[in-house]
Amino acid sequence: MMRKTIVFASLALIICTACGPTISVSTDWDQSFAFSDLNTYAWALQTTEADASDPTAVRVQRGTDRVLQGRGFRLDESEPSFLVAYKLGAEDRQRFVPYNQALLGARSTARVEYTANTIVIDVIDPEINEVVWRGSGETTPNSNATVEQNSDLIRRVVEKILKDFPPDG
Repeated sequence: MMRKTIVFASLALIICTACGPTISVSTDWDQSFAFSDLNTYAWALQTTEADASDPTAVRVQRGTDRVLQGRGFRLDESEPSFLVAYKLGAEDRQRFVPYNQALLGARSTARVEYTANTIVIDVIDPEINEVVWRGSGETTPNSNATVEQNSDLIRRVVEKILKDFPPDG
């Protein structure tokens, strides 16, 4: 009986992860800030040597550059109208997934442990050094993903975070 439970729990896990990682995004901003005045940006001085050699950090920065420049913002280290910063995080979590034990006619749950990865992108007003826009994206990547799949996931998370930047209005 335990073997059937493990088999069904495994099937439930496979079904849940087969659809690919989900991306949850949230944004918040200072509604009094004049986003329409923005045209140039620079990266905030947050990068350490470790960040420069971290492939994930490099992908986030390149993806952010690609999105911002695709929207007409120009990278200008000398006189930026806004600064961009990012943070990366990971948190171990667990969730309980319900499944049916069809042969036994019973319902049960399986505990699934996973790591939630978060990317936070901040837009900072350089005149007052305060965050005026923040977007965050969270996903649960597949631990068996290839480098290309991880790169694509980071690209999609960054694009989704910045989808509505700058905010209308």
